[in-house]
Amino acid sequence: MKEIMQLAHDFLQYFCLDNKQNQQLLHQHLDIFLTPGVSSINSEMILICNFINYFFQILEAQTMCAIFKDNSVLCSKIKNRVIQHFLHLIETHGKHVQYLKFLLTIVKAEGQYMRNCQNMVMNELILAGEDVVMFYTDKASFNAFIEMMRQEKDSLDESGPIQYHIYLIKLLAACTGGKNEETERKCHQLLSFDDIIKMVIHPETIPQVKQAYIDFVIHCFIDTEIDIKDIYSDNHIWTIFENFVIDIDAMVDNLQNTSGQTDKPLLNYILSSALNLITTCFDIRFSEHSTTVQAHQPTFRKILQSMLRLRNCPGLNDIQRNVIQKCAESLYEVAKKRSLALTQDLQDQVSKIRSNSTMAFRKSKESAKLSALGLKSSNSSFNGNISNSNQSNDRNVIEGLQDIVSFLENQLKPLVKAEQSVLVDVLYRPELLFASGTVIRKKCSNGEFISQLIHQTQHLIEAKKDEGDKDEKKDKKDKKDRDETLCIKILKTLKEMMVVDQEFDEKVN
Repeated sequence: MKEIMQLAHDFLQYFCLDNKQNQQLLHQHLDIFLTPGVSSINSEMILICNFINYFFQILEAQTMCAIFKDNSVLCSKIKNRVIQHFLHLIETHGKHVQYLKFLLTIVKAEGQYMRNCQNMVMNELILAGEDVVMFYTDKASFNAFIEMMRQEKDSLDESGPIQYHIYLIKLLAACTGGKNEETERKCHQLLSFDDIIKMVIHPETIPQVKQAYIDFVIHCFIDTEIDIKDIYSDNHIWTIFENFVIDIDAMVDNLQNTSGQTDKPLLNYILSSALNLITTCFDIRFSEHSTTVQAHQPTFRKILQSMLRLRNCPGLNDIQRNVIQKCAESLYEVAKKRSLALTQDLQDQVSKIRSNSTMAFRKSKESAKLSALGLKSSNSSFNGNISNSNQSNDRNVIEGLQDIVSFLENQLKPLVKAEQSVLVDVLYRPELLFASGTVIRKKCSNGEFISQLIHQTQHLIEAKKDEGDKDEKKDKKDKKDRDETLCIKILKTLKEMMVVDQEFDEKVN
């Protein structure tokens, strides 16, 4: 029975995948997936019934995620009772991550924060008891949580209390995303900045927990509707920055230790959250609090120095290196604008990075060109042969041009594929180009865009036939050829849409 139910829900989840029409069909029968928990039951059967209910409810929660995933229309229609149902399941069946994943699904859809869902989820979380919302802020629970992290440092239990807490913080961050003043104020009441700092800077706090908290800081305290000036006028945010230095230096040691494995959770935390907070702070807030930056110049220099060390470590790919470099260059620009004292070594390192990036790009083009022309190693002898033999010169030029064409083909084909892939994505989801709630977005989501494109293609063919019968003049012929080329291009692009899973090499990606 478990296997049958698992397969049934797998089918329903795939049935909804990237298909709003099918999501709407299942949405009409939501009550099927809202099985209530066990209330009164024979004591002899309570264990097995609880197990069966728990198993089915997890499957139902997964299917509910599939129904609402990236569907802003359905998310905007959600009823309060659905949110209450999942919070009730947490109270009766325990802190399971899947229930929070559903709430995360409805709070943000199609890249947009759903304000109505944010407010409803936030209100229900505040009303819920400690069985649902627990932040480990008092001394006893905090120490217990630290001990749990110490035990799971090398292997995080995906269904354990730590993972639940991580998703709870992620949910709070999502509820405040998009500058929602109402939820921001409520989150400030639930979790103070002092409690956040205590958790983030503790030496036993694992990167996954830090990442959730730092993302929450960005949405709830930094990139917000409410301006919280106290964070910048005291040492709060700089305490976190100093901890970033410790984590970045630890990552440098890990990458330089070739015998050990890369600490991926720590690296992911630094690249996606720590650097994001640094960039966001200096872009948004510190522009208004320049005296604070002046007072913390030693920490500022340490951050920049640690980032440059990390960028030069082995084991990083180009994308990761670029993320670090952009953040370092951003800090360098801040230092110049605020007249912050940087050591000559730091200035030289940043200048060298910038220079190397520019030179590497130019050098690769020059080297490829020289190689293609066959001039890299024998430039002088080639020049001598020009005057001696026109035939040899012609042959060298032709071979050189062929090499250049071949080189450009290899360089540009991946770029064409990448560009075409993006165009195909636009054709699949044209409505995402327009603001939510607008008439044009609604039309595009109902197939208006692709319908017009097909109609235009048909029109080009019919116009070509009509013009062929009327006139054979040169300018008419040129226009017909252009129309035919455009028509073929459109049809080829539409044909590309038939291929859902394309395999691209690294450069195209």
